[in-house]
Amino acid sequence: MISVSSHTKAASPLTVIDDDLAQARTKTKQVIDQTLAYSHDHPEEALVYALATGYVLRTLPVTRLLGGIVRVALPLLKPAALFYGISKVVLKKRN
Repeated sequence: MISVSSHTKAASPLTVIDDDLAQARTKTKQVIDQTLAYSHDHPEEALVYALATGYVLRTLPVTRLLGGIVRVALPLLKPAALFYGISKVVLKKRN
């Protein structure tokens, strides 16, 4: 989890969000690179893990869980996008 306490108090919330997104992208790229390297070094084990993961995901009620998350997230998406856009405009006006 990315900690917010490492940011200075003078930083704007949008700067903090942009920094956190950049850190998340970097970490995601590192994890993908490590996964690809592992699958090239140990193809048999990677295949077994992929099959086991597929089986577990198939047996879990993933569709219902994702459907519930989507039903909750969709109504919140428009206000969140509106707030993000307004805050970007306000930040540009200040600079």
